[in-house]
Amino acid sequence: GGAMLIFIVPTWWVWVTPTPEQWPLLFAIGVLTTVGMIGFVRGFSAGEASIVGPMEYTRLIYAALLGYYLFAEIPDIWSGVGAAVIIATTVYIAHREAVHQRRSKLSEADLTPETQRHREEKPFLCLVSPYSAPAAMVTS
Repeated sequence: GGAMLIFIVPTWWVWVTPTPEQWPLLFAIGVLTTVGMIGFVRGFSAGEASIVGPMEYTRLIYAALLGYYLFAEIPDIWSGVGAAVIIATTVYIAHREAVHQRRSKLSEADLTPETQRHREEKPFLCLVSPYSAPAAMVTS
């Protein structure tokens, strides 16, 4: 609601009513965006976020290719630097998550019964190693 109030005033000065040829294109944009978002959400619900998330950044490649072929846009050096930063951080996060996941797959025999019970009851409150004494854990 608030964004509409902010943008309605400038819209009065720059609004151009779409031509009859543009309406089907606008409709296609709406439909394809909806289908894309449904696929995006279903991907996250079916797969693990640390695996599915980095796949979203493939759209950088598609955006550059479509921009070049449809609009003759040539990405500048800063587009490349930004894409490299995004890809590098995504690879780093995916690697870190994989390492964290490997470390968290501890056998239940290695945990003390109290630590195991605490992890099941309050999984996000264990701020220390699962091997440490239960007294060192945060309780609410």
